[in-house]
Amino acid sequence: MAKEYFVRDDLDGTPGAETHKLTLDERSISIDLSSENYEKLTQALEPYFNAGTERTQNSTSDTAKVRAWLRANGHEISDKGRIPEDKLALYRGGQS
Repeated sequence: MAKEYFVRDDLDGTPGAETHKLTLDERSISIDLSSENYEKLTQALEPYFNAGTERTQNSTSDTAKVRAWLRANGHEISDKGRIPEDKLALYRGGQS
């Protein structure tokens, strides 16, 4: 018999959660959140994201990581040059 595994929300135990990575200053965490709790988090952070300045990806290793993720998820991306903003948005959304 096949076994099914469910990721549970770290806050309330809801099954079907997804893992999200959060970084603030020198502290980075991974947290499993249901869509409802993720929505609460994004709403709480939205004013800060709107007021802040998004940093660009300058490092070669960051660019390589983005390209690898895009390819692994079925997106075409060139080996060189700037990564288009729509592709970066896919990467950022897929890493949440």
